[in-house]
Amino acid sequence: MILLIDNYDPAMREFYKYASDICGDINVIRNDEMSADDICALSPDAVIIGSGCGNVSDTGICISIIDILPEKTPVLGIGLGAEIIANYLGASFVNSGNTGKNVFNTGLDRSCSIFKNMPEFAECRADILKSLSSFCLSENVLVTARDEYGRNIAFCSRNRNMFGICPYPIFFGDEGKNIIRSFVSIIGE
Repeated sequence: MILLIDNYDPAMREFYKYASDICGDINVIRNDEMSADDICALSPDAVIIGSGCGNVSDTGICISIIDILPEKTPVLGIGLGAEIIANYLGASFVNSGNTGKNVFNTGLDRSCSIFKNMPEFAECRADILKSLSSFCLSENVLVTARDEYGRNIAFCSRNRNMFGICPYPIFFGDEGKNIIRSFVSIIGE
């Protein structure tokens, strides 16, 4: 079972439909619906921390869930969820200096597990309001996608199966489904 944590994002319903077509068994909870210990008792095979409005401090159990999940449990953070993972890994996000363009090309590091079935470059249709800071990276973080404006829009942990991506995979069109498929394929590795 994949646990999808909703940070009160209006786009979550659409993402749930998109991901459940690929993953099948997905349970959705809101970030204040259960305790971190109750979530661990569910023994999810993987966790996706969704985006939302606000700040990392507004995300309920999302911060503590990463601490108590078994290290082998894959975690994917999207938008605000990615920012949570970045903070956990000692990195930070910054306002991205939105270019006013919501269609851009993204260079992907295909050695990263979630991009292994993607082309080297992919078109993304999203407004990126925040991105991973190049100045506040930690040794635990590897940047895995950068857009044509130099914004770091995806990363992974160097020591755990934790991944962050700024835009929802749905904004990569059909290629975004490969991100979800690749994430699911990590389960059990």
